[in-house]
Amino acid sequence: MDKDKQLNYERYLIGINTLKSLINASILNERDYSKYERELALKYGFKLNSIYRKTQLDITSF
Repeated sequence: MDKDKQLNYERYLIGINTLKSLINASILNERDYSKYERELALKYGFKLNSIYRKTQLDITSF
């Protein structure tokens, strides 16, 4: 993975962790996760079928 892709992936993961924090604080709900996760993926250049994206299975860890 080149530097730009790695940096985008790290930024994506920071966004995902922020989403998890907002869900744990009851500011967002699980339905919001899907919406915002998709936006983060597109923002940081991940295709919707990318293996690097977090999935519904990751939500169960909340």
